[in-house]
Amino acid sequence: MFHTNLNDPAVNTAELEMEDFERPEFAALVHEVAGRQEKKLQEHLRAERAPMIEELTTELDQVSGEVADLVGQVDTYRPKFAELCAEYRPLKQEIDDRGISFNRMLYMVTDLCKTDGEVALSTAANELARTQDRLANFEMPDLDNWPMSFPRAPRVPTVQFEQFDGYLTEIQETNAYLKERLAAQKRRSIAMKPSAKAI
Repeated sequence: MFHTNLNDPAVNTAELEMEDFERPEFAALVHEVAGRQEKKLQEHLRAERAPMIEELTTELDQVSGEVADLVGQVDTYRPKFAELCAEYRPLKQEIDDRGISFNRMLYMVTDLCKTDGEVALSTAANELARTQDRLANFEMPDLDNWPMSFPRAPRVPTVQFEQFDGYLTEIQETNAYLKERLAAQKRRSIAMKPSAKAI
């Protein structure tokens, strides 16, 4: 192939011969030309890759901001669960102490309030924390040491806030139900007491 190119006037326009490649000064020139071509190629590749890095950086910043917002939103549910559960526990205890029967299923609310809703929030909170960890340890590609596979920004986790709202509603409605059961028993107790006139 090399000899063929030397013999082809269309390719070998400088009319080089095989002996030319054996001269040290010519070898140095070839090396210099090859170096310039390599440098030019690297500059071209860097120019192509730079916008990809910029786009990835923008995407990472966007994901980071969205995840931080979600973490903040999840955190707002903690005091809501804590408040409703703080109301639920003494109501449930009084119901049990008085031996009042009720038809409402309380297992889910009891489980939720064992940890003030933390178990319900933990799946989303843990996934968000893992995403933040991946963002913190994300390795940006090197323009001069380009990876075989271009990395992608972590996805933003989906948080089921409507599920959290449903849990809060369930606790709230359960608290109202327990208050009504207690109030109904107190009304019956008052009604059953003999009046002063009767005595």
